[in-house]
Amino acid sequence: MWADFKKYDQIDPEIGKAARSVLERHLWYLSDETVGLALFSIQVTSEDKELLVSNLSIELAERKQRGDAPLLKDEVRLGDFATT
Repeated sequence: MWADFKKYDQIDPEIGKAARSVLERHLWYLSDETVGLALFSIQVTSEDKELLVSNLSIELAERKQRGDAPLLKDEVRLGDFATT
């Protein structure tokens, strides 16, 4: 959804920015603690689930912060939030 809103900037930058702003207020649940629940979703592709599982064995020096909008880049994927 984040990437779709970025693409919408080409059509109407004001609405695209407003939509991303609203989405940023809901980032509190997008964290390395809760991302594992995506494994049970039928809306997540098999490719994303494989990336998520492979990243479960990666130990990070520090935890990713909840609701950190700079983590959301154009190429970010759900599995990028997974850690041990």
